[in-house]
Amino acid sequence: MSDLLRLYARTKSGSWLHDLNAESINVQFISGIEGKRQAEYLPLKNTILLADDPDSAVLFGSYIHELYHAYQRYRYGLLLYWLFLGLFRPLMERGAKKAELDATEFACSYRLETWKKESGL
Repeated sequence: MSDLLRLYARTKSGSWLHDLNAESINVQFISGIEGKRQAEYLPLKNTILLADDPDSAVLFGSYIHELYHAYQRYRYGLLLYWLFLGLFRPLMERGAKKAELDATEFACSYRLETWKKESGL
């Protein structure tokens, strides 16, 4: 996933990743239930909890969603991040969801291009 992350960071949609040291954020895999808890960012532990998904594009999108929350936390500081999350959760989630959808689309396109190259098309 780190190779895909580096490629995504080169895109306009992923340019915000240059302001975040994603490698410094711990990732712990958990068992998740669709529609319940797929992923979560823990700001005090600087950790992302991530449920495995058979679709690598969906997994990547979930990872990016939580990385965006980490980006928000570092951008605003911990106290403002919590304040904004409490008061303006829909706005905070909107940015993270947009990043997730962009990243999922990027991962799907990357997978398709890889398959084409491997097939000689």
